[in-house]
Amino acid sequence: MRARYILLAGSLLAATTASAQTRPDSVVCTGRVLNPASVPLAGASVLLKGTVVATSTNADGVFHLMVPAGPQVLVVSYPRHLAVQYPIPSPDSLVVITLHATQPRVTPPRPRRQ
Repeated sequence: MRARYILLAGSLLAATTASAQTRPDSVVCTGRVLNPASVPLAGASVLLKGTVVATSTNADGVFHLMVPAGPQVLVVSYPRHLAVQYPIPSPDSLVVITLHATQPRVTPPRPRRQ
């Protein structure tokens, strides 16, 4: 049973590698998602518009996404921030996207001691 699992996993890996190698029209788009204070947004969603191709940012706000060559648009979202549609100038360029909060955080006033 274990040998079948290893064989199946190896077959899937080979098929994935072959598929990636036969798609020369795809390139890796790399970028970073930040807030206005240049703080990385970990876990932001990055979607290639009109597809199901998506990823999320790592702890440094960095993402890597395989995109077809040609004009593409990324849809980037993060909780409590406005979603952004970002046209990729060229898929092999580094993309930096800034997301703005929907509302500034307001700290409630402290109760006064009497």
